[in-house]
Parts: sequence; structure tokens; C-alpha cells
Amino acid sequence: MPDTPPLGTSLPGFERQDPRPEPAPRGRHVLVIGATASGLGLASHLLRREARVQVTVIEAQPARCRRLRRGEFAALLEDETGPLPAEPLHLVEALHRHAGRLHVAETT
Repeated sequence: MPDTPPLGTSLPGFERQDPRPEPAPRGRHVLVIGATASGLGLASHLLRREARVQVTVIEAQPARCRRLRRGEFAALLEDETGPLPAEPLHLVEALHRHAGRLHVAETT
């Protein structure tokens, strides 16, 4: 049997590339079920309060997932709650500002 490196190590000259994204640096990862007004409010609150939190919103409706990925937060809220005030909402501003830590997952 040829000499093989221990399981979990790479062969010389062959670097194993991990396709997974880098983990969040010692932060929490929170799952929010549903892209409702309350779900988006919770996501916004967590993103504003904790600098290292990662938030994933799990949504079953493909159209809502697409709108979340495009950053149409105000439009999603308006669909559910009615017309929004003219001044910018802190909730929507926080979602835009921290969009790099906001992830969307589609479920069935």
C-alpha cells in the first residue's frame, strides 16, 4: 500500500479548495422564519445591535425571496402594512446598510 497522508490532509502539490464560504468571525448566526414585517423588523434590529451577527431570512415564496435579494425592503413592508411614512425608516436603512450580513434562503 503506498504511503498516503492521514485523512484530512492534502497531498503535496494539491491544495484542497473548500467551496464553502468563510464562517462569520466569532459572531452569531440567527435564522428568521418568514419575510414578514415582523421578520424584517427582527432582522433589522439584530443587524443594528450586533456588529458580527449574520442573519438568514428563510422565505417560502420565491417572489418575496427575489425582492429581498434585490433589497426591496420598503416595498415588501408596504405590501404588508400599507403606505409607509415619507421619511426613511430606521428599519429599512439598517437592512440596506448591513445587507452584507443579511442572507436569504428559499424553502418549500
